Amino acid sequence: MKPPPHVDPRLAAKEGIKLCQFLLEGVTRESRIGKMLAAETKKVVNQAIEKAGGEGLKARSMMRQNKEGLLVEMETDAGVAWMRTDTNMKAFCEALGPGIGIK
Repeated sequence: MKPPPHVDPRLAAKEGIKLCQFLLEGVTRESRIGKMLAAETKKVVNQAIEKAGGEGLKARSMMRQNKEGLLVEMETDAGVAWMRTDTNMKAFCEALGPGIGIK
């Protein structure tokens, strides 16, 4: 969907990216995931998505947050829709490990 002509395209793009993101809570720097490099983290998150039933869905990127968080961006709108289902969120968090939730 194309934004209206009066909207700044950079702002529209930024908002579009935000819609594809979610925040994992409970990922401390001392946790297994918190100690991994970015490429390893992406691999583990994508494995957890697959284990939770999101076959063919992938995370595009991850960014550690200052506190106990990991910002994850999904590759597709289908991945976002899948992740927003309560059952899928719960299965995904369980696949990642104890103490991890989605905000």
